Amino acid sequence: MTAFNDTAYEFRTARPEDAEAIEAVDGSFTTGTVFEVAVSEDGFAFREVPVDPPLVKVFPEDDGGEDGADGEDADGLTFVAVGAGGELAGFAAVSYSPWNRRLTIEDIEVAPGHRGRG
Repeated sequence: MTAFNDTAYEFRTARPEDAEAIEAVDGSFTTGTVFEVAVSEDGFAFREVPVDPPLVKVFPEDDGGEDGADGEDADGLTFVAVGAGGELAGFAAVSYSPWNRRLTIEDIEVAPGHRGRG
């Protein structure tokens, strides 16, 4: 178990019984800032700009997905963070490309009640 802001989390590989909770995580988000690209002779830079009202992003439902019920596909894994009460706090789905030894985060979502805790 690892604790963040007095909340203990267990981090582990997803199990088949986690599939329903993973599907139920609300992956939307709200932000009060966006990034603009500022171009100059030397290249470019990102500039953080406040937005009012805050921007709310809701992603469309996946159309089936490639992962099996056990949180794995041929070249990927899903890891979960589970709170002390057994509730799913979030997950990260990753894939691995052996030819260049690259791990890619395919999806990362944190349940709304666990966001902003570090």
